Amino acid sequence: MKLNALSKKIVYFLLAYLLPLQIIFSQNHKSSFVLKDEYLIENTKSFDKTLIGGLSGIEYYSGNVFYLISDDKGEHGAPRFYKVSIDYTKKGINKVDFIAVKYLTPSPGKIFVTNSDQVDSSKFIFSDAEAIRYDKSSGKLFWSSEGYDTKSMLSQPFIFAMDTNGLFFNKINTDPVYLFDPSHRRGPQHNAAFEAFAFIPDSDNIVYSSEKSLYQDIRSLKDSLKPIRITISDKKTGNTVSQFAYMLEDLLENNSNGVVDILALSNNTFFILERAFGFGGYIRLYKSTTDDTTSDVKSFPVLRDKKYVALKKELILDFSKTGLKHVDNIEGMTWGYPLIGNKKSILFVSDNNFNNLLSTELILFEYED
Repeated sequence: MKLNALSKKIVYFLLAYLLPLQIIFSQNHKSSFVLKDEYLIENTKSFDKTLIGGLSGIEYYSGNVFYLISDDKGEHGAPRFYKVSIDYTKKGINKVDFIAVKYLTPSPGKIFVTNSDQVDSSKFIFSDAEAIRYDKSSGKLFWSSEGYDTKSMLSQPFIFAMDTNGLFFNKINTDPVYLFDPSHRRGPQHNAAFEAFAFIPDSDNIVYSSEKSLYQDIRSLKDSLKPIRITISDKKTGNTVSQFAYMLEDLLENNSNGVVDILALSNNTFFILERAFGFGGYIRLYKSTTDDTTSDVKSFPVLRDKKYVALKKELILDFSKTGLKHVDNIEGMTWGYPLIGNKKSILFVSDNNFNNLLSTELILFEYED
């Protein structure tokens, strides 16, 4: 059927303006993401006398229930996470209800402090919660904190296990390469430690990483080569099983790019989310894999000037090309419950940093591999 000029204009209008929530993004035609909906949560919204904000991690629990963790450091309320009902279908997100707020608890003998507190470092612990995951086998929740590293305060990053009410269970041993060093010759950069971790399916292992490169692995903060150590460890003992180098995209010497979340599809396949905060909404999801040629770098004290084979990566989702109305500070992702037709769903959450210039948003995609 031939279209006249007016008909063509109408078609172009429909394609440009009425279909953005059904845009299919496929980088290599092997997998596709279909944007289903974006749901904004007002920055003034509160629940049970807490301000909802700083949502840096999201995890599916069961039914239509999810957990959202806030990176509130005690400045707007006690460190906490939320139990949330997110009702959605293939057509989009219908309703989001906050069910309960639970408070994070520190390890025995410690207290949580804000970055303005000056207390005995042997007694305090700093909470900067970034990721939350549910372990079906134990019924425990795991959460990570980036710690704090300035001249006035040093509190090491950590991964804790807790019950679903927030009660501390135990600390997960992590690789010593992630310990802050006041000299800044090694260890994580400030505000760039444990941002991402996940459980590996059908395994006793977890995978985690720092947000940015460790000091010992780069020549300078402006180095164009920015390897991130992706660590696989035993979730019970904390022993490092293997460690791989993942190369961050180089953004013209901009040091704001980092790994903000990770999902494990298997022992050797991962979804890795990169975000450059304040860099024009740069959010990209990569599928990264290991094979027989990938170097295990767990025995490498430093990575700079070393020869190794990094994880393979391919771009599978560029948020700037999805038709989203808002592309903000996205920090968390999780698989959701199946859509009609047994299609997979994946949810992302953005962190407003308790800043009215940013937004708190849930973004729903349908995923097909």
